Amino acid sequence: MRSTAVTQATVLAFLSLAEVGVVWMFPDKIPDCACVWMAPWHVPFTEAASDPPYQLTISNSNVRSDTAVPMCLVGTIPIEGFMVQVHDTEDNPIGSFITNSTITQPMNCKGLNDTATHVSSKKHMMINFLWMPPYGYSGKVFFKATVLRTYHTYWTGISSNMFTVTN
Repeated sequence: MRSTAVTQATVLAFLSLAEVGVVWMFPDKIPDCACVWMAPWHVPFTEAASDPPYQLTISNSNVRSDTAVPMCLVGTIPIEGFMVQVHDTEDNPIGSFITNSTITQPMNCKGLNDTATHVSSKKHMMINFLWMPPYGYSGKVFFKATVLRTYHTYWTGISSNMFTVTN
C-alpha cells in the first residue's frame, strides 16, 4: 500500500513539474515539436476563432533567388510570440531566414534555418524578417505564420500573398 502511495505521489509531482515546464520553459524558444503543426503546444490547444489581427507583407512580388527578401509581420494588437516559414506551392518549407536581431532567431524544422521564431515573449507591433531563397530556385512561394497574442490566444495559417522567385 505504501509503495502505491509513494508511486502516485511521485507521478503527481512529476506531472506538476512537467506542467510548469510546459508553461514556463519556452518563452524564448519554440520546441521542435511545434514544427509538425506550426502551432503552439499550449493547454488548451484552442486556436482563436476570429480573423487574425496580423498581416504578413512583402515589398516586391517578384524576387531573384540570389537576393534576400524583406518581409514584415504587423499587428493591430501586440505580438507575443511567432513562428514564420516560407512555403512553396506544395506547402513545403523552403529557403532560410537570416536573423541578426534581438527579436528573431532561426529554427530548423525541415531544413537549416527554415523557420524564424521569437527570442523572448516581449511584445511587438511589427517584426521584420529577411528570407533567402534556395540558390537557383524558381517558383511561387508565400510566407506562412502562427502568431501568439497571449499564451492562450493565437492564430495559425496567416499567409502573405504568393510571390515569384526567379533564378
